[in-house]
Amino acid sequence: MSAAIQPYKLLVHEMVYETLAGSNRAERAALFRFFRRLGNNPFMPHDHQETVENFPLVFKLVGPRLFLYRVDHVLREIRVLMTAMRIEPDTGNVAGGPRPADAPIHRSPTTHAAFPTKHKAGKEDAKE
Repeated sequence: MSAAIQPYKLLVHEMVYETLAGSNRAERAALFRFFRRLGNNPFMPHDHQETVENFPLVFKLVGPRLFLYRVDHVLREIRVLMTAMRIEPDTGNVAGGPRPADAPIHRSPTTHAAFPTKHKAGKEDAKE
């Protein structure tokens, strides 16, 4: 009798959870399908990988969202650390449409991703 291999435990950072909670039903369903597949196969293809402090950090583009996660094979868990919307390098727009003019973003030169910020656009942003 052989035991079934259990999927990896998926741990999602609070910021990622809040972002997913604000997405529409179809996007959430697609992302949950991705998370289930990832938990069942943490070796699935990805878009980029870097090693930091002996842990591989994996970047995966799912639709317009870029996810950053870390797989720990010893503990059999996946930690989803961050999500961001993909930025079109030519236009500076968020993938899937233009970003709101008052939405502050921080660009990553290596991933072309927009990282959400908690502050609201103010006088400092208007000067730029």
